[in-house]
Amino acid sequence: MCGIFGVINTKEKIDESRVLAARDVLAQRGPDDAGLYLSCTHASIHPNVALAHRRLSIIDLSPAAHQPMGIGEALSAGSAASSIQSRSNRDVAEPPYPASSIQDPASSYVIVFNGEIYNYKSLLPSLPPKGEGAFKSNSDTEVVLRLYSKYGKDCLNMLRGMFAFAIWNEQEKTLFAARDRFGIKPFYYLKNDDEFIFSSELKAIKQYKNNLTISNDGIDAFLRTGSIPAPLTIYNEVASLLPGQFIEIDCHPERSRRISINNYWKFIDLFEKAVIGNGKSANEESGNKRSNETVISTNEMRRNLKDFSVEDSFEMTSDQHQASSIQYQPRKLKYDSDAKQKIR
Repeated sequence: MCGIFGVINTKEKIDESRVLAARDVLAQRGPDDAGLYLSCTHASIHPNVALAHRRLSIIDLSPAAHQPMGIGEALSAGSAASSIQSRSNRDVAEPPYPASSIQDPASSYVIVFNGEIYNYKSLLPSLPPKGEGAFKSNSDTEVVLRLYSKYGKDCLNMLRGMFAFAIWNEQEKTLFAARDRFGIKPFYYLKNDDEFIFSSELKAIKQYKNNLTISNDGIDAFLRTGSIPAPLTIYNEVASLLPGQFIEIDCHPERSRRISINNYWKFIDLFEKAVIGNGKSANEESGNKRSNETVISTNEMRRNLKDFSVEDSFEMTSDQHQASSIQYQPRKLKYDSDAKQKIR
C-alpha cells in the first residue's frame, strides 16, 4: 500500500509546502520513502504541476524504484528539464525531507503508482530488454510506466492486478490516471476551472483544500447503506473514480484544457468471458450490486441464464425487494425457517 497525491493548477504557481503537507498526511500508507516531482505546463507559471508519493516498499526495495519515477528524454532539455525539481528521502524519518535529485531530470514520463501488478514479469518481453539501457529497476511500477510510453491507454488491457496511478507526459503536458477493474485501490479527485487534484485518500485533498463542503447525497447514501458508492464521496467537490475508468487531462498551452473520463472495462466484460459459455449457467440473487449487475447484463445479452432467489418463510428479505426493483422473475427457492428444510 502506497499513497499518491497530485495537483495541476493552470492559473497560479503551486505552493510546495502545501503539497508536502498533503503528501505526508498519507505517511501511514508509505513509511519507507517519500518523493515529490514539480513541473510546469508553460513558462509563465513555474511550477504548477506536482506529483507526490509515499512508498511502502514491496517489489524492488532498492532506491532504483523510488517514486515519482521518470523515464525518457524530454523534448527540450532547455525548457522542460529546467522546470523539473524533485524532493525525496530514502530513510523517511521526520519532515522536513532533505533534497536529492531525481534519477532522470529530463524525463518524458513521470509516474506515481499505488498497487501491485501480478503479471508484470510476463509483460517484460513486450518491452526493451535491460541490456539496452532501458530498465533502471526491477519494479512493477517501471513496467507500467514503460507500457504506457509504448502503448498509451491500451496498456490498461494488459495489466492484471490492483492499482491506481497517474502519469505526467512532460512533452505533451498531459496527465493520464487510471483505477483497477474492481476498484481495490482508491482514486479520489477534485476538478474545477483552474485545478485538478487527486489522491489515494480524501484527507490529503482536505489537507490541501480546506474549504470543502459536506455532501448531503453522500450522507444520505451512508445512512441508508453504510457506505458511500462511487462516484459520490462525503464532499461535494470531490469524486471517486469508478472501477475500470481512466482520466485524461490535456494542459498543453497551445490547446484548450480538456478533461475526459472513460471506461476501459466493465463488469459485464468479465461475466461474458468467465461465466457465459455454451452450457447453462446460474446466478444466485443476493441482493447486492454485483448480482444485480449480473442479472441486468445477462438480460441484455438474452442468454440462457437461470436465476434463483432464496425466500425465507419468516419475512420478505431485501434480496426479494432487490429482485422486484430490477424487474426480473427468478426461480424461487423457499426456505422454511422452522422446519429447517428447503421446499421447492
